[in-house]
Amino acid sequence: MTVAAFRSQNSPFCCLVAFCTILFTLALILSNRCVQISRLRNPFLLDDLPHQSNYLYNDLSNNTIHTTLIRQNSPLTVHYMWCRKSHFEYKHYVSVMSVAKVLRPDQIVFHYLEMPLSDKKGYFTWFEDLQQEIAMLSLKPIHRLRYCGHDFPATVSKDSDFPNPNGVFMTDDVAVTGLSRELFHSILLDSCSQHHACDKQVAEKFQLFLVPESEPYSLAQEEGRAVLQCPIISVFNQANFTKCVQLNQRLFPADIWFRNAKFDVFVRKITYNSHVPLLPVKSTGESIPRVAHILRFDGDDTLEPLCYSSIKSVFVIGQMKHVFLHGHARATGPLWDKLIQEHAVTYVPVHVLDASSSVHKQLLYGLHILLQYGGMLAACDVIVQQPFEALLHVPAVSSVQKSQFHIIHHHMDFSVLFASPGSVFLKTFIPALKQMSEVSSARDIGAVGYHIYEQLPTTVYMETNLCSHHVCTGTQCKRSPAESSPKQAFITKLQFESSRPTSFQQLRSITIDALDIFQSLNIFQQVLAEE
Repeated sequence: MTVAAFRSQNSPFCCLVAFCTILFTLALILSNRCVQISRLRNPFLLDDLPHQSNYLYNDLSNNTIHTTLIRQNSPLTVHYMWCRKSHFEYKHYVSVMSVAKVLRPDQIVFHYLEMPLSDKKGYFTWFEDLQQEIAMLSLKPIHRLRYCGHDFPATVSKDSDFPNPNGVFMTDDVAVTGLSRELFHSILLDSCSQHHACDKQVAEKFQLFLVPESEPYSLAQEEGRAVLQCPIISVFNQANFTKCVQLNQRLFPADIWFRNAKFDVFVRKITYNSHVPLLPVKSTGESIPRVAHILRFDGDDTLEPLCYSSIKSVFVIGQMKHVFLHGHARATGPLWDKLIQEHAVTYVPVHVLDASSSVHKQLLYGLHILLQYGGMLAACDVIVQQPFEALLHVPAVSSVQKSQFHIIHHHMDFSVLFASPGSVFLKTFIPALKQMSEVSSARDIGAVGYHIYEQLPTTVYMETNLCSHHVCTGTQCKRSPAESSPKQAFITKLQFESSRPTSFQQLRSITIDALDIFQSLNIFQQVLAEE
């Protein structure tokens, strides 16, 4: 067989191999592209605009429309430089949001060496929040390290990183406070007048750099370029007017809710559009109904003494008018019979949950009940210590999980929760909870809940002493050092690592922080005396 004949017979096979190789290579490229898109944006944000949307965006950005709508100012782009390998924290969120609300540019380009670190635990979701808030935000990688150094104000030029190197350039640790569109245009004219008369070409290429005052950035003011130094927060608080501020300290939303320093008011306005302190709105009447929803999905049918005492305390000390006991099996036994004779207690059958159901499932069920009917939500292992009168005049009441290790990140404690029907907090939190894994821990759920609270601080009143947690082993119950004393808390939660007491005799033998149960928990002075 000749070489030509051999090639002729195998040419279809070779073509097939080449075609498959091309397809495989293309699949790898597309797969990598999808991974990059998923890293850059949330699923609800598009990486590429559809043709009609792209046409509309370009039309809105042309000079003719801006000449009419924005008093003849040219289109303005802000270049935000993200040059760190870390999470996108609240102060960075404030930084970018200040640009959108104060300067109001036509586009914000987020230039990054590396994307902000993702956080599956839900502690840092400010970058995702930012993408939902700012429609004109676009993301672009930086390929040249020189743009992340102190000389970057003198090095920005037209290249693949900056196809249009004009507008405002700012580092990731400054915020815009007084720099409006009109003031930017004034700075442009002043810069031009120092060299020669401004023409359209010079104006379109003008660069304004915002850099922190405490860092040694290049400050050379040249033709077509101006540099503004942003003072630190303490200086900003004392100044009459500044165009920007350096965010020289870590920032958390709770830091600015109640304080009235100039910086706190500014950040509050940027984040919550409010100059006044953010406090839950108190009503003259009771917003939260005097009903309690107690969840009981563990144990057998016979109502045990601890659950009986829990419900009893809700009536006697908490002064609630009705208790709904939610469980997979109807409670029975003499204690149950006594309870329903003396108080307004109703059993609610829940067949889809039992002792094996996850914390996520049980909480999701309870929050739906609370959203619909309002009241108090808790398990059958809490003992009420103080009347609830002071808690019922706000939209919702919760607390933060106490721990000596929670220095930076806080978690909402869902062991006890009060809410009015149709609670705004619950309407926002429940959809977020549904998106979480069914095996999510109470800590992870609490982290997401606290972030919702950071976004809606006026919808929840955080009571520091709402619940005191005690872990019980045998007959000894102890609290962690960060927990409140049982006598200071509204409610005490007794978490038994093994089985709960099955008789009042066993319950009498329990000690709480080395004190017997009579001395620690008020209700037992009445309940145990009756038995």
